[in-house]
Amino acid sequence: AVNQGGGTELVFGVKAMLDGAEGTMIASVDVENGYNEIMRSAILEQVWECTKLRGAYFFFHKILSQNSYIGLGSGAHVRTAPFTCEEDVQQGAVEASFLFCVGTNRANQATHRDLLQTGGGLKAGMDDTYLLGAPDTVILTVPTHKSCLKEVGLDFNDAKTECYIGPWFRTNTYRCMLGSMDEGMLQTPDGTPVYGVKIYGVPTGDDDYIAEALQLKAKKITGEFSRIESRLNPSHFPEPQLPVRQCLWILTLRCLQHLGNYLCRHVSPRLTEAFSRELDDGIKRLVTTSTGTICSTISNEASE
Repeated sequence: AVNQGGGTELVFGVKAMLDGAEGTMIASVDVENGYNEIMRSAILEQVWECTKLRGAYFFFHKILSQNSYIGLGSGAHVRTAPFTCEEDVQQGAVEASFLFCVGTNRANQATHRDLLQTGGGLKAGMDDTYLLGAPDTVILTVPTHKSCLKEVGLDFNDAKTECYIGPWFRTNTYRCMLGSMDEGMLQTPDGTPVYGVKIYGVPTGDDDYIAEALQLKAKKITGEFSRIESRLNPSHFPEPQLPVRQCLWILTLRCLQHLGNYLCRHVSPRLTEAFSRELDDGIKRLVTTSTGTICSTISNEASE
């Protein structure tokens, strides 16, 4: 259940399972403070149990036996914390993601086998975990999986645990079965609930849910564009000697133009047109403000 193909394989794998069998339910469970709470002893135990990793046991033991530095704050304001990291894996360390996956693999594999018996399965990307299958099976398996993770020091963030099933199967009986488990949901501007969940950050579910999630993301991104625009505006920039056009070009080339790419690669094109257009328009406004050039007046040859 440790995913080896990256986020794209995880996202499309979950979507294929949802689309492959009618009535498939997904429970998206969030492991609370996963990197900060997993037991080092559990990681080392599973490293030793895996024949392929046993040769690296003493290397990992050396890494995990040291107390690690912890900094508080960010940027130029980072200060040394009055305590050190004595448990868990340090998020951001090169080996942290790998060791976290090793530490949770036994629990994930056990749950995957249980779900597999009824045509479902478990997919996981680091601490984002998805249980799929028939509703009755998934609902019973969620607390079992929670118990398995507690053996390695982990727990669910119940507030972020959500589920989804297609609209034809979203009956009163189904909702009674859910008990305290929340359905993944957003509200449109007129208050209408729309249903779905996010898989590795990608909205999945009813079309209206995906459209609403993309609209909210577009507003967040274009809000960042507006903030950058105010800082790069030549008429307001506090340091006019700085090369505004060059700064804009590097920022756009390396960062801004890619902000929507991840979602566009993983959501159907029929649902991303408005999202993509809004981001494109935001980039054009930013260029116009910073350079005084209206993008529609630039020929294709010049823009290329």
